[in-house]
Amino acid sequence: MLPVFVGSCIGWASTTIARYVYPPPKKWLS
Repeated sequence: MLPVFVGSCIGWASTTIARYVYPPPKKWLS
């Protein structure tokens, strides 16, 4: 269960960083 927990934490962190560095391109497409 530990690898699953670590993997979920890494996935959440990478998603948060990606959203902060690369915001949703709605303002670019609109």
